[in-house]
Amino acid sequence: MPKATIEYPDNIVCRNGNGGWHPKGKRAYRNAVETIMECLHTYKESRLYHLCFEGQSHKVQMKMLNGLVQIADRAGIPCEWFACREVADLTKKAHVHAFVIIDARNINPAKVFNQFDDGQVQQLCAKHGVKFSIFSPKDDLGIHGRNTYMALPFLGKGNKQTAKGQRRLKDALHWLAYAFKARSKPRKEEADGQIFPASRPNRKRKTLDATQLADCSAPVQTTGEEMPSTADKFIAAKYEAAVDAGLDVEALRLRLLADGIKRTPYQILHDLAQFGFPDYASQHPAPPRLTLAEIDKQLGREERKPSRTDRAFSLPSYRSNEARGNIHRQGTT
Repeated sequence: MPKATIEYPDNIVCRNGNGGWHPKGKRAYRNAVETIMECLHTYKESRLYHLCFEGQSHKVQMKMLNGLVQIADRAGIPCEWFACREVADLTKKAHVHAFVIIDARNINPAKVFNQFDDGQVQQLCAKHGVKFSIFSPKDDLGIHGRNTYMALPFLGKGNKQTAKGQRRLKDALHWLAYAFKARSKPRKEEADGQIFPASRPNRKRKTLDATQLADCSAPVQTTGEEMPSTADKFIAAKYEAAVDAGLDVEALRLRLLADGIKRTPYQILHDLAQFGFPDYASQHPAPPRLTLAEIDKQLGREERKPSRTDRAFSLPSYRSNEARGNIHRQGTT
């Protein structure tokens, strides 16, 4: 979803010392939203859970998350997940947050997604010394009830969307942004795990064609445009990497040119607005250019004054002109 058809809720990631978005957070968030929107076109009864695995090493925590996914698969529960790795601090141990979207149609997901001591997931985690938690949604708008999950609307063909379902989806994507905040995250990838791991969408999932997509009105896709092409996604990724690096327009142009993408400064401003960064150029002005005098000063050179010989050649005297005139007159007599 390279074009800005989604919102990036700053009030979630900036409050309470969250430190804003992680340098790779917006990209991971956008990928998560794209996967969720794809699931909503095939999942009849979508639910979004917020899970946490705390304690032990990151490798063990991810093993518990993958174990939960396997248990859900055996129970016939389709699901996709998006996680974030957080390091330990004075108040908590190292842990992993995971948002999991499932299809609860004709099944009882509470058999798997529960915190009972004798539940399969809780027993698995307790065996490996990991604390497993399910966080109920912060129902500020009073639209999720007392559920331990967020119910999302079906957006496939023949869906019957309601205003409440659209509000639930918007609120769910709002709270999803919490996983991609900067606070408590490693600043770079490490050998023992990614910062924002995620599941790979099921390849057996039916791909919707353009006609089916036209019949589906996803509430967060407000532009009504067709699905982006592979080239659009490639260019959008280049822009996002440049934005993450904080490049100005000229530096961004040179980076795109090195990748074989020719853009004028005006085209770059247009692309930035299309990709969801309308004010980026004004917030990242190019450094001031140096004058030739300043460059010479930095290089330790001084302007060379013209010598007497230079003046003789550049400014011929009146006497030399008069002599040439006499020679001319003598040649004509």
